[in-house]
Order: sequence, then structure tokens, then C-alpha cells
Amino acid sequence: MDRLILKVCGVRTPDGARACVQSAVDFAGLNFVPGRRRAVGIELARGLVAMLGPVRPVGVFVDATADEVVRVATAVGLRWVQLHGSEAPETCAQLRSAGLRVIKALPVDDDLAAAVARFQGAVDALLFDGAVAGSGRRWNWQRLEGVSRATPFLVAGGLTPSNVAQAVARLTPTGVDVASGVETDGQLDPERVQAFCATARLAALAVPAHARANWGGLQ
Repeated sequence: MDRLILKVCGVRTPDGARACVQSAVDFAGLNFVPGRRRAVGIELARGLVAMLGPVRPVGVFVDATADEVVRVATAVGLRWVQLHGSEAPETCAQLRSAGLRVIKALPVDDDLAAAVARFQGAVDALLFDGAVAGSGRRWNWQRLEGVSRATPFLVAGGLTPSNVAQAVARLTPTGVDVASGVETDGQLDPERVQAFCATARLAALAVPAHARANWGGLQ
């Protein structure tokens, strides 16, 4: 069934994993970027993957080599990876050839349309985010006007239970991605995760059928 994809990023505790399962999110992001607040190691990630059950884990990387991404994905048991650095389309294609599905994050800036064109055909999905990923800052949604939607895409950056309905209605993305917007004191908050998901799903019901053309691409 074609439906809006829900992704919660920054899962790093059993409580966070349980919150994702209870809210039936589609994807849970596990951060493998050294030094980041939400980063997890391989052993912890394995345990979280086991707890996530039907929720698909996504490994988040920044400018790691293709060999390193494959190594971690194999060790943890990941099928999906998300690249948040300056990775080239060729790197994305290499990872897909290794059997991984790839989400490429792109900062929303003046070169967005050109960047989207570069990655078309090289990735499974794009993620449009602000200039500083994970900052919880909302970007100007008008910047998506005129950008190709041939590739399934998620939106992130400053989304919360209070504004996700507006984002879904205005941008009609393939999916929405959240981290800071569902945290309390730096940890995933089950009540906020539930509110975010419920609000996003309700908003998706009002999206016209013609705007759902690529909603099935990440099922």
C-alpha cells in the first residue's frame, strides 16, 4: 500500500527503539558518525536492531568510505544507509551494487535542483535537510518549488508534532524524518514520537491521489 513514510532518527537507547516500534514508524536512524551526540557503536546498534523488529534500521554516515559503510552495515545487519556528507553519486551507486539501499541527504540551498539531477538514478531516495543536519532548524520550504520529484524524497529539519501536518500538506513528500522534534532533554520521547506519527498520518489522508505518485518507492 502506498503511504507516507515515517522515519525517526537518532535512536540510541532501548526506550527509543521501543518508541519507534510502538508508533509503527517505518525507518529508524542509527548514527555511526564518530563524535556526534547521537552516535552508537556496532555492539549497541546490533542490540537496537534486534529490538526494532519490523522497523527498518538505517545507518547514518558522513563521508565514510564505501568500504567502511559496507563493513558497518554487514556487522550490524543493515540493508539501508543514509549518507549526510559530500559523497558522490558514484559512491552511492557503488553501495547499491553491494546490495545496500541508499538515501542521500542534500542541504536545501541554491544548487538543490542541480544536486537532485546529479543523484537521479544513483540512489533509492533523497533527503532534503537544512544546512546543519540534526540542528532542529526549519528551512524555507519554498526552495523545493520547481525541484524534480522523479526520485522519492523525505524532508527533515525542524519538524515537530506541531508543524509536520503543514509540511505534509505543502510539500507532499514521500516521507518525513525527525529527530530533535521528538526529543525531550536530548532523548527520544515516546509521547512526542506517537504525536508526530499520528499527526503526520492524519495529514497524509488529505493529500490528493495525484501527489502520491512516488509514495510506494520505499516500501
